Amino acid sequence: MLDIITVGSGVIDVFVDTHLKEKKHKIIYPTGSKILVKNIKFALFDMLLNFECIFFANIFPMKIVRKNDDAPAIKNADVGIAMNLRGTDVARQTSDMILLDDNFSTIVSAIEQGRTIFDNIRKFVNYLLTSNFAEVFVVFLVSLFGYLPITAVQLLWINLLTDGLPALALGIDPAKEGIMKQAPRKKGEQIINKRIMRLITWIGIKMTILITIMFFIALRLWGLIVAQTVVFTSFVLYEMVRIAVIRQQEKLTWFSNKWLLLAMAVSIGLQFLVVYSPLGKFFGVVPLFLSQLILITVCIICLLYTSPSP
Repeated sequence: MLDIITVGSGVIDVFVDTHLKEKKHKIIYPTGSKILVKNIKFALFDMLLNFECIFFANIFPMKIVRKNDDAPAIKNADVGIAMNLRGTDVARQTSDMILLDDNFSTIVSAIEQGRTIFDNIRKFVNYLLTSNFAEVFVVFLVSLFGYLPITAVQLLWINLLTDGLPALALGIDPAKEGIMKQAPRKKGEQIINKRIMRLITWIGIKMTILITIMFFIALRLWGLIVAQTVVFTSFVLYEMVRIAVIRQQEKLTWFSNKWLLLAMAVSIGLQFLVVYSPLGKFFGVVPLFLSQLILITVCIICLLYTSPSP
């Protein structure tokens, strides 16, 4: 796949001066720059496309057009770029992005940051929708049998702990290794594509089934209050584990995002504070014993070992 970046003449000059001279890439200069390439034949054009890195200016993408004005080329590019200090007013008004520091390497940094933000949004959505899917359907299925697996107050507390600090901290994850070596995404690709949708649906269904089964096991062995406490705690713990799985699949180390570690520790600590302190009476929960914690752990392990990779 060939990416043609249409830029103004000033950008090309700076990029050639700072990056391409030593690497000996083939360069086509724009009109008004150091070298003017005239009468480019299609045979030569096809040959130039075989080089690793070619930058065209003052042309429409995929068309050879001679212009003395950058604006038409910038306007028709997927991302039109203009210089702030050396560019013309027309080029700046037409462009999608203006280089404030007139440094072409800023584009590379912007692309890297943009890819990182997109990946973090996708992780954020994947994390939240998977768990919220299960919360809705667990309540729906269990209510069909005449029981309430979690109360309204418990559900609000779960959302406060999981949709708050951990989700926000997940959104500031650093860039994963090799992010600039990835192929460009398709134009117009959605955050929730078919692959993410299948993942959310599949894990959400399994989570719904396992937590529903766990509720009825706890209900039979220990009664309704304990069963609600088990479901209440399992949702919070599994969502913390889900974050760890997502980051492991992205090959990110634990200490690359210390804010996320702090957010997860605070959320887990607050959950156990509610369960094992007098605050539990306000949430309608009771302290969990070892056997009940083992049941939660088994459920989480089953979910982890049967979850597909994103």
